Amino acid sequence: MPSRTRPPRFPTGLAWRLSLAVLVTLFAILAFRMGVEVSDRPGIPGARLATQLYYAIGLFVLGGLDLGVPVEGPVVGRDLLWTAYFAAPLLTAGALIESLLHIWNPRWWRLKGLRDHIVIAGMGEIGRLYLEALRDVDPRRRVLVVDVLSDHVNVIGAVNRHEALFLSGDIRNQSTIEALRLHRARGVVLTTGSDLVNLEAATDILGGHPRLADRIVAHVSDGALERSVVGGGGQEASRNGATLSGRRLFNAHRIAADELVHRRLVPRFEETRLADVVVLAGFGRFGQTILEMLMSEAPDEFSTVLILDRVAEMRRRQFDEHAGQAVTHQLLTLERDLHDPGTWAEVEDIIEGLGADPGDGPQPDPERRSAIFVLGTDDDPLNLRSAMTLRRRSPGAHIVVRCFHDSSLTDHLAEQGGFDVFGVSTLLRDALADYHRQWFLKREGRT
Repeated sequence: MPSRTRPPRFPTGLAWRLSLAVLVTLFAILAFRMGVEVSDRPGIPGARLATQLYYAIGLFVLGGLDLGVPVEGPVVGRDLLWTAYFAAPLLTAGALIESLLHIWNPRWWRLKGLRDHIVIAGMGEIGRLYLEALRDVDPRRRVLVVDVLSDHVNVIGAVNRHEALFLSGDIRNQSTIEALRLHRARGVVLTTGSDLVNLEAATDILGGHPRLADRIVAHVSDGALERSVVGGGGQEASRNGATLSGRRLFNAHRIAADELVHRRLVPRFEETRLADVVVLAGFGRFGQTILEMLMSEAPDEFSTVLILDRVAEMRRRQFDEHAGQAVTHQLLTLERDLHDPGTWAEVEDIIEGLGADPGDGPQPDPERRSAIFVLGTDDDPLNLRSAMTLRRRSPGAHIVVRCFHDSSLTDHLAEQGGFDVFGVSTLLRDALADYHRQWFLKREGRT
C-alpha cells in the first residue's frame, strides 16, 4: 500500500497568534523608528533597537500605560503605535482566557502530562483483550483509549478497571490524532472493527509521526486484504507480527486458527491412519483461515472438506478467489442453517457417501476414514447447541467447538457432552501479551 506521507502540521491557532504578535511588535518598532515620541518616555525614537524592542514587547503586558500617549511624529507612525497599544493587550487577554479554559477542561488537563503512553484505538473485543494483555505484562504503562462510543461497556471497563484515560473521537479525524500526544507516545495499537480504518489511520499517523515507525500496530482480520498489503507471505508474517513500511499487522483469526490447527487438529490427524474428512460449520473469516492453514500446514492429513454455512457457495467462491495458494483438496458445500437439527442428518449422509465414519457408533471404525467436526461460527451459543445435537446423533464423533468467551460453564458443557471447547479469548490475550513484549518492551530492555 503506498504511503501517503505529509509533513507535521503546525498548530493553526498558535501560528496565527504568533504571527499577530510579531506583526504588532513590528508596528510598535516601526513607529519608534519613524520618530514617534510618547508622553511619559521621551527619547525612545533615538534609542537603540534593543531598547525599542523592549518597550514594544512591554505593550503585551501594560498596553502602553507606562509609555503614555503618542505626542510627536508622523501621523502614520502614531496610528501604527495606537494600533499596537490596542492590539497587544487584546492578544494577551485572549491567550490568557484560552489557557484558563484549557485548565478547566478536564480532558485537556488529563492528557497534558501524557508521556511514553500507549494509544489503543477501538474498544471492541480485540481492543479489550489487548488492554488486558498489556496490563498483565506492562501494569504501570499509561494507556489512552480512543473510541467513538463513550458509553460502551468495554470503554467503561477500561477506565474503571484498568485505569486507562479515555478520549471520545474518531481515529480517522485529524483533530483526534492531534489530541493523542503522539509526539510523546510509546506506540499506537489500532483495533477498530474496520480493517480499512486501521490501515488508513496507521498510514496517516506514520506520515505525521515517523518516529513511531515499527511502533504502530494495526489489526487486520481479512486474510485477502492482509495478503495484499503484506505482498505475499501473509500467513507467516501476520503470525509473527509483520512490519509493513513502519507499521505492524496482526490477525486475531490467524492467531486462533494457528492454535486450533496445531494443538487440536494435527494431533487428532496423527491418531488416524487414513486421510480424514473435515467438516467446517461456519465459513466466515475464521473458518476460511482454518482451511487455509490446514492446506499449508497439514495437506496430507485430510482428503475432503465439507463446508456448512447458510451462504456456503458464496463463501467458497470468495475463498477460491482470495486464497493465498492453489486449492488441491476436494471442497464440498452444503447451504443449511445450523439451527435446524435436521441439518446433521444430511451431513451424516454426505460423510457416509465419502466412505468415512460419521461417528454414529460408540467407537470409530479403524478401517474407515474419520470425520472431524469444527463448529466455528461467530455465534457461541449456536456452536454449543450444535455440538450437543451432533453428540446425541454421533456419540463417537470428534467435535471441536469454538467459543470466543470461554468460561467454567463452557468447560462444564464440554465435559458433559464429550467435545473439545476451543476458547479464543484466553488464547488471544496470551498471544497479545507476547506481542506487546516484542513490540514495546524489548526496546526498553524489558521482557
